[in-house]
Amino acid sequence: MPKKEYVKTSKIVGIDFGIENNLNFSDEREPFNCYIDETEYMKRLSRKINHEWIRNGRRHSNNHKRRKDKLKVAYKKMSNKRKDAANKIVHTLLNEYDFIAIQDEMIHNWQGGLFGKQVQNSCMGTIKAKLRNSSKVFMIERSFPSTQICPVCGSLNKHPLDKREYDCSYCGFHHFSRDKKSAQSILDEALKQVSMDRRTKSPVEAKTST
Repeated sequence: MPKKEYVKTSKIVGIDFGIENNLNFSDEREPFNCYIDETEYMKRLSRKINHEWIRNGRRHSNNHKRRKDKLKVAYKKMSNKRKDAANKIVHTLLNEYDFIAIQDEMIHNWQGGLFGKQVQNSCMGTIKAKLRNSSKVFMIERSFPSTQICPVCGSLNKHPLDKREYDCSYCGFHHFSRDKKSAQSILDEALKQVSMDRRTKSPVEAKTST
């Protein structure tokens, strides 16, 4: 299959992955969530399976086995929906932007936290995996403190999870959304690293890379 050619748009963006809003953008694009939640049908099947397991232990009825098979099929359909949603989102982003900056977040580890179920039902991990394989995408290290760093003075400011705005206690900088600020910091850091990488190359290497 021939490699897809994208039309140049001269647009750049930083993307911050999060829990309240799964994708946060450094530009005017509104944040949005990309999770496919379990249906009531799936939740009802899960409750019946769990109740019978508690009641009967290792001995189960044929109805129990049929419910498990139905639940397995339902989870497979939900997984396919997440993959389809991820493909559409990645296709849209690569079509609209020439340069995308993301951070190497350990999204898989978020599943063990307070919002683990919400993260598990999202397609953030698939989106990140697909984006990182594109030549349009630059990934910065996960150690970069994108949520804490002040874009004005460079100081680090920790905020509790329930505080959704960003305030610098050193220079007074304020941003109405700490997630969007984080996306902007990711983009700034990526552009800085790309610029430094080009300066360290020889003229021949730089020309070849361009």
